[in-house]
Amino acid sequence: MIPKHSHTTEAQGGVLNAQGAIVGVQDLSGFGDGSDLAGVISAPTVLTRSMFWTTLVVQSGGSIDPAGFEIFARESVVVENGGVIASDGANAVGATGGVTVANGELDGRQAGGDGGANAVGSVGVAGAQGGAGGAGGAATAAGGAGGAAGDASTSQVRFRSPGATVIETGAGGGGGGGDATPGTGGGGGASGGEVSIHAPVIRVDTGGQISADGGDGADGVANNGGGGGGGGGGKVRLNFGTLTNNGTIQALGGAAGAGAGTGLVGTVGDPGIVEQVQA
Repeated sequence: MIPKHSHTTEAQGGVLNAQGAIVGVQDLSGFGDGSDLAGVISAPTVLTRSMFWTTLVVQSGGSIDPAGFEIFARESVVVENGGVIASDGANAVGATGGVTVANGELDGRQAGGDGGANAVGSVGVAGAQGGAGGAGGAATAAGGAGGAAGDASTSQVRFRSPGATVIETGAGGGGGGGDATPGTGGGGGASGGEVSIHAPVIRVDTGGQISADGGDGADGVANNGGGGGGGGGGKVRLNFGTLTNNGTIQALGGAAGAGAGTGLVGTVGDPGIVEQVQA
């Protein structure tokens, strides 16, 4: 029998016959077995494994950071007004690029590049299949380029094998270039990660949000430093029977940082992917 926590599909009541085929299958939806029972989220929550709820409600003030893990619900997922499910990239702070976040089973958020000092800003970290991170501005005080969005995948669900380097979410933004006066550029924003939700019914109420946005680039720090580039958007994947969205579902690129003095503005990160698969 396929394991009840299979990440590819689920067979309820199915058995293998002599030919190795599954027979007596009642459900191949991949919505999970509900073994984690009902979930009600009313405070910030970071997942440490994939969850298999029967129902999930994210209330106002509640949030879920999937941290590279998936959300399964046997019956429904509801994001109420003020509730959030997000794998957003971190904003850059000063000359320091947005930091990366430890990955679980899915693609993770990629760090932005640091701003340059008296030289070219560093390049934002990029995955093998994600767009390359924007190069930092040159010493002439040009702004850092934005991180590119991750490429679309042909598979329905993507996983990062242990030790693998393939990352298909967005790339981190490039750091802004420093000027020769001296000057320091702003850091680039981190990329968005991946949000993957599987449920027969997904409902996002007005004021609710599901997102994988890139982080913002920081402004040039001093003396004509260039602004950092925004991180590329990540990926939101929804597998459902019925989807009702009155809120926000997005994977936007991060905003660009402004230049200091004569330093140039960075580049906005490219948008990511919102993938909707109706079961």
